[in-house]
Amino acid sequence: MAAMLLSTPAFTTRSKSQCRDDAQRLQQQLCGRVGAHFSKPVGATSARVKTSPNHSKRTINASSLLTLRAPLRSRRYLEMYEPRLRLVENETAYKLIAAVPGVAADGINLSVTDDGLLKVDAKSKTGGRETMLQRTVRLAEDADLDSVNAVCADGILEVTVGKLQPPAPISVPVEASEPPAADELYHIVKKLPGLSADDVKITLEPLRIGRSTQSYQLAINAASAKGYGEYQLNQALPEDIIPEGATAFCCHGLLHVIVPRREPIRVTVPVASVDETSAEEGEQLQLAHFRAPGYSAEQVFLWAVPGCLRVKFQRNAKEVVERQVVLPDEVDLSSIRAACVDGVLTVSAPKSALRQTETRQVVVSAER
Repeated sequence: MAAMLLSTPAFTTRSKSQCRDDAQRLQQQLCGRVGAHFSKPVGATSARVKTSPNHSKRTINASSLLTLRAPLRSRRYLEMYEPRLRLVENETAYKLIAAVPGVAADGINLSVTDDGLLKVDAKSKTGGRETMLQRTVRLAEDADLDSVNAVCADGILEVTVGKLQPPAPISVPVEASEPPAADELYHIVKKLPGLSADDVKITLEPLRIGRSTQSYQLAINAASAKGYGEYQLNQALPEDIIPEGATAFCCHGLLHVIVPRREPIRVTVPVASVDETSAEEGEQLQLAHFRAPGYSAEQVFLWAVPGCLRVKFQRNAKEVVERQVVLPDEVDLSSIRAACVDGVLTVSAPKSALRQTETRQVVVSAER
């Protein structure tokens, strides 16, 4: 028992002042280690410090020990990274504002393409025609490309592009009769028990407007004059509708809304058994390439619609394989050629037949 007491380490007690001194000394050591390790100031983080084996592990927040600040950036640094072009939008137009000090109105080359690309090239006359700003901006789908207006005065370039204004909602009269037979039309049927044709109001409201597409939503508001309740519905319609030809019929508590649609552009592509591409057509753009062993040209059928090419391989009524290929928007459907030779189907179009993007120059005024 005496031996066990002699081998046990002695326990010592420390006063509060001694513990406080030890904590301050540990903080000073930590500050020296952090300052020596980080050559540049960084954001305050939480650091875990390993102490000697005789001390327990402690987690110390470095933010309570050091006040770290980022160095001040020079004015030249800020000018290098300052955004030179900003966009301001309101209900009727888009406005692009750029700071071009030293650039006159005749030093700006501004152009817009028919697919919505606005190109800005601003050069200063001083210092050998130094380029101050060169940027290409994709305009929004509802931007009116015919309303581009630009002014450069006092080193500020302002480009204003109007928005395409949506058309007025179309009111659809409701007839109290049975609807006619409709095959190639959109036919929408809603159950409205207790409501007559006079209780229903239908409008086609513009939902989204763009340079090439326009979508509508069907708005139905019905309130029974005899107290059988109210009915409201908003339903988006496809983009290929003809809104001016919409009709509606309400009879025996059933509402029929009939909306005609545009006929899709569909081109049948003949498939040749030999490659008929001539040298006069120039370089060809390959649109599709299929391995079709065992299929002849008479067993391959192609249809082209805007943005899509449909391919069907058919030996008989049971063996049918269909494929779809995405087409570029610039491809003229009437210029597509196809040939199935030795079990390989090739679909191409001459590059000379691709639709070229039109660019229009915009005059930049020197007066606001």
